[in-house]
Amino acid sequence: MNQLIKKIFLLLTLVFFHQCAFAQFNSSSSGNWSSTSTWNTGVVPTTGATVIINTGHNVTIDISSVNLSGITVNSGGTLTLFASGTLSMSGTLIINGTLNMSSSTVTVASGGSLIKNAGGIINYGSSNVIASGNASLTGFTFYNLQAAGTLTLSGTNSIFGFLKLNSGASVSSGLFTYQPGSLLIYNQGIALNTGNEW
Repeated sequence: MNQLIKKIFLLLTLVFFHQCAFAQFNSSSSGNWSSTSTWNTGVVPTTGATVIINTGHNVTIDISSVNLSGITVNSGGTLTLFASGTLSMSGTLIINGTLNMSSSTVTVASGGSLIKNAGGIINYGSSNVIASGNASLTGFTFYNLQAAGTLTLSGTNSIFGFLKLNSGASVSSGLFTYQPGSLLIYNQGIALNTGNEW
């Protein structure tokens, strides 16, 4: 009987963690990312989760590394990234509210998207965005952007620091707006796939 109870407990535990790993987490109040009271599930978002920051909520990522499938900041909501931390995305980051980036790093996996819709605000600070493969960019504001794949642009995407194209990178459609003092850098020693980056 004890063995049966242990197996049932183990099965329920595995189901719980599987659901948390792929669940959608909605902010239920303002607060720190690491606080369970910030989230509707009562659990801190896990690796691979999808997250929504709701209107009127200000959520601060207070841990050094977060890995998500996707995140949406609703209009009137605010997401503040850890000053020197890393936000890794395998899917889509959508900004309808405010994103405070400070000196953080945002890494976007191949096939990911960064979207800032009308009314969205990006306080880019001295942040770095790394597109590790092909990525779609819509109306985004960057301090530094490094790319290793094909960038597809829609709307106005602005560079305030530098755009660095590493091996295999190019811009297939759309144009960047380079702000005064910004740079376009081709990594030395690469075969250039020049496109719409200039």
